[in-house]
Amino acid sequence: MPSRRAMVAALGMGAAGVAVLPTRAMGSTGPVEHPPPWWLLQPLSEGAILRHGWVLQSLDPIRDGSTVLTLNHGTESLRIHICLHDGAPRGFAPTALFDLIVIDHGQGVRTVPIDLASNLRLLQRVISDNELERIRPEELSGISRFMTHPDRVSTFGASHIK
Repeated sequence: MPSRRAMVAALGMGAAGVAVLPTRAMGSTGPVEHPPPWWLLQPLSEGAILRHGWVLQSLDPIRDGSTVLTLNHGTESLRIHICLHDGAPRGFAPTALFDLIVIDHGQGVRTVPIDLASNLRLLQRVISDNELERIRPEELSGISRFMTHPDRVSTFGASHIK
């Protein structure tokens, strides 16, 4: 399996370039979107029933440096931002390339309930299996649009990230 370093090299830039490219790509014409990276979640798809009654509701296009995965459990809805990490992940369930950030606007101090934790670990395993094995050349441009969570906060502001 290729390493994180090999993946970054395949993108043709250093790790810093991966985080900076999306900002440059935005330019003055507005945000750049890329289709939702469903390949990261294969074999899961929209509507997949996860553990403890959680349902994979949707996966947003890549914009503002991440894609947002929405999970539902009854009336509760939870948004998980899938971002790059720079080797120092901040999320609950990081992979070699990605950080899964639960957006709770509590600066990461909220305890993750056990039923959600097991689903985040499941998503971590699925993404880990796919991130370096299933990547196709046409998806490299999508990966180059991801940013780290701190870079996103710095670029767009914390209030913009929901």
